[in-house]
Amino acid sequence: MKLALLVFLTLLLCTATITDAQDYWQRINTPDSLTLTDVMVDNEGSIFLSCWNNFNKGGVYRSDDDGISWTLKNNGLLYTSILSLANDNKGTIYAGGQGRLYKSYNRGESWIIVSPETGYADNINTIRCGYDSIILAGGGLQDAILRSGDYGMTWERVLDISHPYWFESITDIQFGPNGVIYACSRIILSNDPGMVYASYDQGRTWQVFSEAGYPMALGFDNQGRLLRGEFGLGLYRYDFTTSIWEHILSNGSSPRSILTVPDGKIFLGCYYWPSYLLGGVMLSDDDGGSYQYNNSGFISGENNASELVADNVGRILVLNGWLYRSFDTIFTHSVQAIESQCISLKAFPNPFYGSINIYIQSVIEVPVPFTLQIYNSTGKLIFCSEIKIEEVYKWDGSNLPSGIYFIKVSNPNSTSTLKVLHY
Repeated sequence: MKLALLVFLTLLLCTATITDAQDYWQRINTPDSLTLTDVMVDNEGSIFLSCWNNFNKGGVYRSDDDGISWTLKNNGLLYTSILSLANDNKGTIYAGGQGRLYKSYNRGESWIIVSPETGYADNINTIRCGYDSIILAGGGLQDAILRSGDYGMTWERVLDISHPYWFESITDIQFGPNGVIYACSRIILSNDPGMVYASYDQGRTWQVFSEAGYPMALGFDNQGRLLRGEFGLGLYRYDFTTSIWEHILSNGSSPRSILTVPDGKIFLGCYYWPSYLLGGVMLSDDDGGSYQYNNSGFISGENNASELVADNVGRILVLNGWLYRSFDTIFTHSVQAIESQCISLKAFPNPFYGSINIYIQSVIEVPVPFTLQIYNSTGKLIFCSEIKIEEVYKWDGSNLPSGIYFIKVSNPNSTSTLKVLHY
């Protein structure tokens, strides 16, 4: 019996990346009548959704069972139209909405208003965490960018884009692999172009990097080159050698989310305007050399992708009217591994029964310890410990059900993930 089970599970593992017979995207059930604005996965593997307050159903929802059920987490929210979510590496969650920025220390069970005086911002459109302790929130007017350099304990205004005759609002913020932080903005009630801003001192001060048309999203490819999604103009890439923006995708699409993962993949979440045929998700398998639409599984009429995020085991979540998830894991390393892939993760035997030996090597000296995390097939964290370089760690999984598990080792500079089979 065990032999038959082993053969079945081995075949399952070997064919897990073959998705030709499956739709690329699988819809996740969410409560009815939600206007979804952002999606996030926390360190525990729970999924969070933010929603605009249509039909009195706005706020923040959390699922602890891989999207099967959802609970509303609005305790402490002054307004329940929420636009943006983020979490730092200590587990604090941030939510931005109508002129307010909130934080939660208990996974959304209760929320604290970060700074009541942020009423000058029209909306907090984007929140990003990076470089360990820095959190940046983007809005408009006086509070165009709010900054915390101490894990959200204290905040300051670092960019004011108030104008007498037109309105400018931050649309995205990205932490660059080169130590520079970039932000982009759109301008309303004027024909003036939007802006790309840059900060060379970890977000304390900002300067104009370049003009833009109607920038909706920023990102980086696997080589660290800056990407900019434009409304109706496709995708641009900045050449730091020539100081020129290259128009690398000019199909008329409107990318408003850019997600780059290892293995040379870049995902673009595209707005359906100016044409329904231009909406949905575009995918590049060659680090931006070419892009193709990948909308298999989306319900007809819902090609309106907005936010893209990777979960803890390498699947991609996307908002496209509803919430969808890629059928299989998309990449073999964490998104954080773009900056440094200096470690080698091994686990043996694989498949395993009872216990498995986990071993990591590094090609350079690594003074910072690694965290070992193990997730089940739904992305739920089931084990966490510290692991040392070149020391075999024996993990006992004999009390767990058979199936696929994901081993992840990480420190602030490097991350690697491995799929294993327990029978």
